[in-house]
Amino acid sequence: MDESEKRARICLACDYDITPRKLLFLLGKFGNAQNILSSKQEDKLVERVLKNKKRNISSTVNIKTVIVYGEEIYPKLLAQIPDPPLALFYRGDIDNINFEKCIGIVGTRRISNYGTSATKGLVRFLVERGFTIVSGLAYGVDALAHEETLACGGQTIAILGTSIDDPYPQTNSWLYKKIINNSGLVFSESIEKVPYGKWMFPKRNRIIAGLCKKLIVVEAPQKSGALITANFSCDFNRDVYGIPGEVFSTNSYGVNTLIKDGTAKIITKYEDIIEDDQLVFCLEQNNYNSFTEAESEVMKYIMLGNKTIESLVVNLRYDITMLLSILGKLELNNIIERFEDGTFMVK
Repeated sequence: MDESEKRARICLACDYDITPRKLLFLLGKFGNAQNILSSKQEDKLVERVLKNKKRNISSTVNIKTVIVYGEEIYPKLLAQIPDPPLALFYRGDIDNINFEKCIGIVGTRRISNYGTSATKGLVRFLVERGFTIVSGLAYGVDALAHEETLACGGQTIAILGTSIDDPYPQTNSWLYKKIINNSGLVFSESIEKVPYGKWMFPKRNRIIAGLCKKLIVVEAPQKSGALITANFSCDFNRDVYGIPGEVFSTNSYGVNTLIKDGTAKIITKYEDIIEDDQLVFCLEQNNYNSFTEAESEVMKYIMLGNKTIESLVVNLRYDITMLLSILGKLELNNIIERFEDGTFMVK
């Protein structure tokens, strides 16, 4: 994409009265942003864009601090949602961020001691395995997820509902700067400061959901932005997980309801989040071609929680002699470990 087209897309993206979905529709119809801005056709949507367009915006933007839809660097998962941002303004280190392993962590602003402990442990577990932590820079769970990621030497991405140079809440400006100065990344759809409003946060939440293959809700009351993010994740066919909270705590009502109605998978141990990923990693590390289909199935079922011979026999429906032979081979090759109580674990 050349600079002229990129600036044209930035110009279109700065029109806050036009939704990203409508802009993508126009891009498909006219072929590129330059054609839209120079169009002479009678099109009501184009007329609306041109009437409200502040044409000087893109000329003042440093294009090295913005990515636009259609660029190679644009996150692939985010590009797949129905209304991806046409432009994302950023601060920080975008070149070294691993967008392929983004996991979102969201929750209440009024985090409890239990939520603090759960969030810290969760972040440490994920950072150690190379995941990028995404959240919204808000009070509570969001801020703690960013801060703990940095403390563990991991990568974190903060998504703003406000403009890129106007972090909200202002009291988290120190964290905004810390993320930028420690090889993290901050994203926003907006470069112009606009009045604060509740409308900002659903826009931000859809980006968090769009960037992440998985979303984890730690604590969330009945009315919470975290639940909006979870709903976006479901709409985008992402995996949603919930850390169950105290039964009688209003702070946990939202996340417990997500688990109860099947929207979120319950987390009873941190490994629940990465079992499928762990299987893929194990197969890649140990040469996928060296495993038979039956051996791969046995490892998969162990990772899904079937850690005893009895459970494996029931769920796999393998002959016991065949199963023992497979387990013996995997243990001999140091792929699985057998404990004194007779349970197995994939290394």
